[in-house]
Amino acid sequence: MSLTLGLLLGCQKTLIFIILASAAQAQLLGGAGTSSGFGSTSVLPPPSCVTKGQTLRRGACAAFVNYFVGNSQCGSSGQTFANAVRNAPQPSAECCSNALDFVSNSCSCNDAVLNSADLIDWDEDSIQCVARATLVSDVCDPGKNQYNPCGS
Repeated sequence: MSLTLGLLLGCQKTLIFIILASAAQAQLLGGAGTSSGFGSTSVLPPPSCVTKGQTLRRGACAAFVNYFVGNSQCGSSGQTFANAVRNAPQPSAECCSNALDFVSNSCSCNDAVLNSADLIDWDEDSIQCVARATLVSDVCDPGKNQYNPCGS
């Protein structure tokens, strides 16, 4: 029974991924922007943002991102949040480059990224928190010259 349930759950995730990929391909062909809770923004095609999100979650930023997934400090602001970022594993230059690319291309508010987040074990709050942490990080943005087109 549990084997059957496991197979069904695996098929469900595969089907969700196929549906998201098909929707992303349709958007690529149509060239439309994405609307999010932050207003209408023109963003990179979803597959690009989804790939960037997967790279953040599993690549050079894994330790930095993992620190913020489900972290209660994500709800804090100002100096409290800045201190949490300082206590996080320090991101590498590659991680910062990937994270800044993700943030500056509006990927943290991209519907395809948000809709597929659970497939790579993070959620919208964690995605937003990582975007904020990237910009607060003295390693990734020492001059505080970057901004998040998705807001906050």
